Amino acid sequence: MIEKGDTMRKNKKGFTLVEIIVVLVIIGILMALAVPAVMSYIKKAADTKLISEARTVMVASKEKGIELVKEGKLHQLTSSGSKTDIINRSEIEDGQLMEIQLNSAKNGAGSFVVKIQDAYVRYDDAKQSYEVLDSYNNLYSKTNIISESIFSNNKAIEKIIEVFNKNTDTLNSEGKNYGIPIREALADTLKEAGITDDDYSFRIDKKVNNKYTITVSDRRIIETDINNNSTVNVVQYSYQYDPVNKKFIKQDGIKTAVSKIVNGNYNGTSSDTYPALDLDSLEDKDWEDIK
Repeated sequence: MIEKGDTMRKNKKGFTLVEIIVVLVIIGILMALAVPAVMSYIKKAADTKLISEARTVMVASKEKGIELVKEGKLHQLTSSGSKTDIINRSEIEDGQLMEIQLNSAKNGAGSFVVKIQDAYVRYDDAKQSYEVLDSYNNLYSKTNIISESIFSNNKAIEKIIEVFNKNTDTLNSEGKNYGIPIREALADTLKEAGITDDDYSFRIDKKVNNKYTITVSDRRIIETDINNNSTVNVVQYSYQYDPVNKKFIKQDGIKTAVSKIVNGNYNGTSSDTYPALDLDSLEDKDWEDIK
């Protein structure tokens, strides 16, 4: 006869190792399915908060633009002072206005990129839309570093003056006689700034009265671009050469455009073929003032 206590002890027998493993596997599968959904929800909530803060920046930028129009100073919208004022008005914490442009009508504030804590949000004024960016590469910051590095490097300046003393008005970065040596002179300086040879090309043009422009592209142009109808974004800066002190002085005004790529051997004077920015085909309306 089996006693009652023995029956209770048999019924209280624990889980087997196989049962425990099965339960753990099921829990693991459920967690694997749930985690992406939860993370997606968390990201969506964070993005919504970022876009909400970016909207306050948009409102502040429009107010600033209206004030500057009334003062006849809309050209100051892209200045560091105006950017700081817009952020202060928006009252967002740990914010920085990375860039801002005029609207398409050129009568007020337009698109911008704002950094909020460690995230970047782009506002597209034409589409009136917001986008949280996975990463941000400020083209204007990069091209500014490149232009200033060229015109403050003694070896580069020597090459620039040498080529323009040869009765020419254009210097292309991919030309082996002068462009390549300038690249080599800048390599160490640009490397410290995180800029490599593949990150840019440039063209320097001599104007009248010791005035020059340098136009820098957002990537290095290559020979295959010539026949592929490729284009690149470019930013142009103006400089004044001081022959007494032998230095270049940066001038006001920055412009951006989209440039085609052509053979730099314009006149066919040699057998060399190399890519060059096709700035000669750009008209005034193709350029956009950004500062």
